[in-house]
Amino acid sequence: MYNHLLDTFIIVAKCGSFQKASEKLFISSTSIMKQMNKLEHDLQVRLFKRTSKGIELTMQGEYIYKESQKIMHLSNTILKEAKKLSNETTIKIKIGSSELFPSKLLSNIWNIVQSEWPNFDLEFISFEDSRQGQHNAFSQLGDKFTFFVGTYLSTFLGTRYNAMELVKLPLCIGVPIHHKLQNKKVLAISDLYNQEIVAYDVCESQNMIQVYRVLHQLEQLPLEQNALLHTDQGYQFTNKNYIKKVADIGLTQSMSRRGNCWDNACIENFFRHLKRIVL
Repeated sequence: MYNHLLDTFIIVAKCGSFQKASEKLFISSTSIMKQMNKLEHDLQVRLFKRTSKGIELTMQGEYIYKESQKIMHLSNTILKEAKKLSNETTIKIKIGSSELFPSKLLSNIWNIVQSEWPNFDLEFISFEDSRQGQHNAFSQLGDKFTFFVGTYLSTFLGTRYNAMELVKLPLCIGVPIHHKLQNKKVLAISDLYNQEIVAYDVCESQNMIQVYRVLHQLEQLPLEQNALLHTDQGYQFTNKNYIKKVADIGLTQSMSRRGNCWDNACIENFFRHLKRIVL
């Protein structure tokens, strides 16, 4: 209904700088500048005064900033009313989607057959990939979500859920382009083994003393500058002294997303086997 670059323009105008707008929109400042350059080109109007101290709206920019908000409000009102008319005859199917439950496969199929089902509309609703997030999502099946697309264990489905097979897909693993495994078409479990433990420490409980002992071992190794040190979000690894120590050694700290053990699957899998053998 309107030029959606106006959305970015309004954020930039409110923030007073491309950098602050980029932080708010979670995109780079370069991308913001390109969008604003395109908007100025499309409108044939100069919107900003660019100085070493930042940006200011021109008179034309001030006027467009004021009036564009009216345009956006009117556009949203028109679309809302149009959707009301559409909803009278359209059946909406709500599909849960996340990184572990991607809906791209279904979306590709739907793009092919959509013309044959004009009265149906798909709505993709994202949910959190944590254990609690998945539990909450599945508890809302039939209400917030119509169904999910993803891989499931038959034991998980049990008698509570029904499933329909869409397609059989191979399990694929992504590796960097220069990785030694990148030319292999089929991988064995042994191919994924790192074959090297660079530092370790055995302790009855994980505490800061143990963590610092491991960091001391890493400090003695000829590691590459900014080598990645990945952990979960345990209290030891969010400790300010730990974070400073990691930076002093020259390592780059990385942590799994909260509640996402998949971000550190290799070591989580190792501990699973270790616990099964030892305990």
